[in-house]
Amino acid sequence: MNKRILEALGFEEEVQNVELGLCPFCNQPIRVDEFKDELSIKEYKISGLCQRCQDGFFGEGGILGIPPESSTGFHYHHLPVP
Repeated sequence: MNKRILEALGFEEEVQNVELGLCPFCNQPIRVDEFKDELSIKEYKISGLCQRCQDGFFGEGGILGIPPESSTGFHYHHLPVP
């Protein structure tokens, strides 16, 4: 997470929540033991999202319906950050 960029874009509250150990979407405490796999932990380190919010955001099959590590060579970290 790039704190300065996110704050400059108006995400001060979300940055503060992550620093407090809260999910920036649902404001619930992060429970590391709830992450499903290494990819979920990796996503948490990038976005601060809890497992429940990751599941809701990425949904079944992943972003755009493409699995996280598909045989197409597509990887989430290649997506532009909004």
